[in-house]
Amino acid sequence: MNKNKKLNLVFYSIFGCYVIFAVFNAIFAFLSLDVLFCIGCFVCSVYLFLKFSAYNSDSSLFLSSFLAFVGAIYLICFLLNFNLFQTLTLLFLGLILTFFVLFVQYKNLKFLFLVVSGILLIFPIIFFSFNIISFNIFFIFLLGCVIINSLLYFLFFSFK
Repeated sequence: MNKNKKLNLVFYSIFGCYVIFAVFNAIFAFLSLDVLFCIGCFVCSVYLFLKFSAYNSDSSLFLSSFLAFVGAIYLICFLLNFNLFQTLTLLFLGLILTFFVLFVQYKNLKFLFLVVSGILLIFPIIFFSFNIISFNIFFIFLLGCVIINSLLYFLFFSFK
């Protein structure tokens, strides 16, 4: 049996189990749909990680790690009753962490720049969404991070 048939068999078995679990959940209602969504993200993440392991595909690694972060962050936000603004900022942080996973795997400088610039832009938003800083300080902090980000752009890409 070749890799495609093995991956298809894994795909059908994992998603078949998930569908059976979802049907039992629809009948007996022992989990909410939010938790079921997070479990679905983890199931898709496992399949895509196996696909990455088989083919060394960067898109499978990206989607696998992003879905794992989305599932974990959404579950945490659901359990702690975060509002939509806080949840979206944490999901953007999950996207930044996904680029970090790609940087660790492929050692590409562009992924490192995306991680650093994303962290510089997301931290003022996270601090504001969790009411750590006020609205006026948010703009000052964001302007400082944008200036640092533009300086980092010239440091990363102008010396080639």
